[in-house]
Amino acid sequence: MLVALLALAAAPRLYLAVTDHGIAWPDEVYQSLEPAHRFAFGYGLQAWEYRAGARNLTFAATLAALMRTSSAVGLDSPRAYLLVVRVLLVALALWAIGCVYLLARRFEAPAWAALVATALASLFVPSIYFAHRALSEVASMPLSAMGLYLALEVDGARWRRLLGASLLGLACLWRPHNALLAVGLLACLVAWRSWRAALEAALVLALWALVLGLVDKLSWGGWFRSLVVYLDVNVAQDYAARRFGRQPLSYYLTTLVSAGGLGCASLLLSAAALVRWRRAAALLALALGFIAVHSAVGHKELRFVLPALPLLFAATALGLGVIAERARVAATLAACAAMLLALVSAARAPSLTYRDLGVTSAMPPAHSAFDWPGDVNRLLLAAHGRGDLCGLLNSATITVHSGGYTYLHRRVPLYARQKWPPSVRCYNYRIGLAPRAGEREVAREGLFVLLRRAGGCVRDTSYNDKAN
Repeated sequence: MLVALLALAAAPRLYLAVTDHGIAWPDEVYQSLEPAHRFAFGYGLQAWEYRAGARNLTFAATLAALMRTSSAVGLDSPRAYLLVVRVLLVALALWAIGCVYLLARRFEAPAWAALVATALASLFVPSIYFAHRALSEVASMPLSAMGLYLALEVDGARWRRLLGASLLGLACLWRPHNALLAVGLLACLVAWRSWRAALEAALVLALWALVLGLVDKLSWGGWFRSLVVYLDVNVAQDYAARRFGRQPLSYYLTTLVSAGGLGCASLLLSAAALVRWRRAAALLALALGFIAVHSAVGHKELRFVLPALPLLFAATALGLGVIAERARVAATLAACAAMLLALVSAARAPSLTYRDLGVTSAMPPAHSAFDWPGDVNRLLLAAHGRGDLCGLLNSATITVHSGGYTYLHRRVPLYARQKWPPSVRCYNYRIGLAPRAGEREVAREGLFVLLRRAGGCVRDTSYNDKAN
């Protein structure tokens, strides 16, 4: 049953991995894929974080290794290596869904309830939407969930607990915010008086913290520099909130409902029954604590709390188990109602907008959240295959609303609306809505066209690789 559920869950996620070339948020490209392309192939646009040293390089370096390996075996086109990356991300997302079942069973939920929770997780719209996207929250989600599953097995084999703590440490390396779950793990072990397990986990996590500091030392010249710069910019200076706005404390609750629809309501209602299980309540406390800390920060995005979702859905299974202990018929009705609501929500997924996802600044709020600006990125793929390309202007979007060199994969100047060329002679291809004088159409995707300007290019000595 679990294998069948994961196979069904894979279908919509793989479909989007192949067809959706949109962007959920600029970080999907410029905090992961674009720096990975730069590491792998020697060129790419740089976001300010990678110029200031505000990011640990391990996640982008992992993607770079994958890109480079794909290129080495003949998958050198951007369409090919992007598909390889996305399929791997989908596999990680499916692993996270499988962890819902494992976590539920770890806390002794009935097998049927664990399967229902796994099915709910596979149908949850944000889970489907984010699965193929190169975001550190998505990639680290199964690592943190599996890490907690193993590390919380206080009566199990020692090597399993150590492996669990290591997986959680790697999750923190890819996404430092997962340190909240690491602290939560230690708090649970101490609360359960599992002193030996707590000490072992603390030592393993400390070693991973040293790895993070060493990577920063080798990359940026200072121990833990990425954390120091990140906290200075986003906490002390409150940069993200000032630039992208502040959201209310209720943001994550309302956005999970607007993005996940009725399926989210069933999740919260089922998890409410956990108050009857003292030890299992720790699972819900870990998830809600993670969300609560993020709620206290001014700038919020739905993707920030994705690592909490496997814990919440596992809590749903435990809640259903509690209900079944008192009234099996009621538990059956609750499970059927939750599944029905989740199916209805999933069926409405194609109408998802950026506003439903809680995005109101970086992307057009009323626009479909799927495949925007996919047409522009497909034209970047088309430009990659033009042998005479010597410069490209994307006049359709700003720089960070497109796929950058990750999609173009040609060492030529790449301009956009916020990165305008000093002269029309600096490029010979342009992406826009309609041809201008001296241009001819060579490819079309939706409303946008790839246009060829007569003549070649002159060298732009002022060109730089800054993304913003």
